[in-house]
Amino acid sequence: MTSAPVQTAGFDPGRFWRRFASEGHNGLLQIQYVSHGADHVVLAAPCLPELLTPSERVLPDGVLITLLDMAGTLAIWTRLGHFRPHATLDLRVDHIEAIPPEAEIKAYGACYHLTKQVAYVRGHAYTDRSATVAVLSATYAFTDQA
Repeated sequence: MTSAPVQTAGFDPGRFWRRFASEGHNGLLQIQYVSHGADHVVLAAPCLPELLTPSERVLPDGVLITLLDMAGTLAIWTRLGHFRPHATLDLRVDHIEAIPPEAEIKAYGACYHLTKQVAYVRGHAYTDRSATVAVLSATYAFTDQA
């Protein structure tokens, strides 16, 4: 599902990531850009030991949700070819399998449909040891008047 980076007119998610990757949740979670295509983006995050829950040694849901949400956001801008502000309208993450401790998690987000005010995204998270650990379905509402 990953592909070699391609140049999209006006918006390059790899370049954007190099500029903003160290800020906010992205920096804390050490999320990295992997690749993109015309309508999709792949990001990765390590399963950091300090983020695992003490009792069960599992990764908190927020890490997976942040990773998938960011992949979806970048997929929208990549498909549009430019930055456009939006808010998450609906985001559903279905967990399919537990994430193995110390595994790198990858998130694939694809913007499959755009309307004047809403972007639709599907995606999934996976590790090198597992085909799919979670599935994403999300909609984002544009907040500008374009």
